[in-house]
Amino acid sequence: MSLTPKLLAAAVSMAFAGAASAANIENPAVSRALGLLQTHGAAAHASVNDRFISRDVIVDADGTEHVRFDRTYADLPVIGGDIVVHSRNGQLKSTSLTQRAALNVNTRAGIQADDAIVSAGTRPRRTRSASTCSTSCVRPTANAGTTTLPRGSVRVRTSAISS
Repeated sequence: MSLTPKLLAAAVSMAFAGAASAANIENPAVSRALGLLQTHGAAAHASVNDRFISRDVIVDADGTEHVRFDRTYADLPVIGGDIVVHSRNGQLKSTSLTQRAALNVNTRAGIQADDAIVSAGTRPRRTRSASTCSTSCVRPTANAGTTTLPRGSVRVRTSAISS
């Protein structure tokens, strides 16, 4: 194995290290599915900035496990980035996902928050700073449908954020 694949494997392993909370890891099916994502990251179109959080586990009568994960990219929720890992006896059978490629998106803001609100055509019900926002604030998201976002086409979703 050359140095580049080793470095990539190490980076993906580090990305998955914090991928699940302690409650998720308590389920053996989730632990197995996370392990399969570590070893088969290409099947999930995983990048080093991805984290996976389990949402649901279904085990068929024949022992086939179906573990659904939500994906985040650099701590941003990825719309359309969820994945289902299908496995049996610890072997990956397949993955179900709509994301076509690993994400490589610049997550650094290019405009101020107030300008983003104006550009999105919405405004918060209350004026608060981003650190104390609790009602109808702008929450950035990454979109799994594209690998790059053209300038000026940042997707912004407004929703309540609880503190």
